[in-house]
Amino acid sequence: MNSLVASALPGRVRLRGPVLRQARALAQARSALQAQPGVIRVQTNARVGSLLLHYDAATLPQPQAEALLAAAVQAALQPAANDDAGAAACPSSPAPRQPRQNRRAAASAARAAHLSVPAAPPAPHPHHAPARNVINRWAKRGMLLTLGASLALAATGAKRGHAALGGVFVLLLGVHLAVHRHRLLK
Repeated sequence: MNSLVASALPGRVRLRGPVLRQARALAQARSALQAQPGVIRVQTNARVGSLLLHYDAATLPQPQAEALLAAAVQAALQPAANDDAGAAACPSSPAPRQPRQNRRAAASAARAAHLSVPAAPPAPHPHHAPARNVINRWAKRGMLLTLGASLALAATGAKRGHAALGGVFVLLLGVHLAVHRHRLLK
């Protein structure tokens, strides 16, 4: 069990490991822990295999909280292992499969129930980045190059080159600000 403890502070213990990726076992452990006195909040995430226990350190000492956590997780994982062993022993009666849409909806609901923060929308593929992101990326790179070159020219005393590159920098800064105008003008 100690190999699962990712961090432990007074009032807070986090477990993380691949055995905690079983959503059903995490739900059982969560409900068992929430019923215990001194437990403030339990957060689980089956996708990453994490369980976070917030407890009152004055009511529940840290060693006792860790023991309580270990017992709840062990009890929740034990029936899951027995269910898997029973299914392996009796391969002739496969479990009925749900239609694809129902499985997705059930998985989505399970994830939503176990996540403490709302799931972020999927990131767009890098090859399909919006044009304004691409333009902004090139504007920022150009600003870095012109700033460095402008400072180098200023150090050598080339005032005309310094002024020209400063103008290009200001132009690229204008592009960058135009891309982010909606955030700036809130």
